Amino acid sequence: MTVDLVPGLASGLGLGLGLLLLPALILLSHPPLRIASLTARFAAAAGLALALFAAGIVLAALAGHSPAWADLLAGAMILAGAILSAFTLWTLVCWGFTTSLLLALARSGPAESHENWFREYAGGGYRMFTQDRLGLLLRAGLVREAAGTVRLTGGRARAFARLADLLRRFYGLAQPQPHAPASVGEPPRHD
Repeated sequence: MTVDLVPGLASGLGLGLGLLLLPALILLSHPPLRIASLTARFAAAAGLALALFAAGIVLAALAGHSPAWADLLAGAMILAGAILSAFTLWTLVCWGFTTSLLLALARSGPAESHENWFREYAGGGYRMFTQDRLGLLLRAGLVREAAGTVRLTGGRARAFARLADLLRRFYGLAQPQPHAPASVGEPPRHD
């Protein structure tokens, strides 16, 4: 018995379009194709992938190459899974509170106290939620508390902050900003 590892037409189409979702979002995040609304931007990328999938299936059928139902279902499921995965990354990059907290600390340097950091970032109204997010960053080892201050822990935390900043810039969500020193009295790092 031989196993054919080459995907069928619909499966290959679903896989290829799924891989193109994030690059499509990057194209829709910058002029001249920029879509201002974050929700509409993702919907346009997903809608384009779905429309191209449907068009590819119709064109293949018109050319006499109708995919089997199993292949059609597999291709649709692959594309749906890619859309859900891209949406998860998209929402984290666009609206991730923890990511935003990490970026705020990376840009502004150490906070004098939790209270100052909470007040500056959340305007004081999200104290419990902010404390929960701080707990997440502490457990992940990205920040530490010392003498009443909150600081990035080092290279790994800076790398996460830079990656988040890079993703936000790729998707047209933030302008590049210079990184502040990681703690009081430290010179700026250029690593």
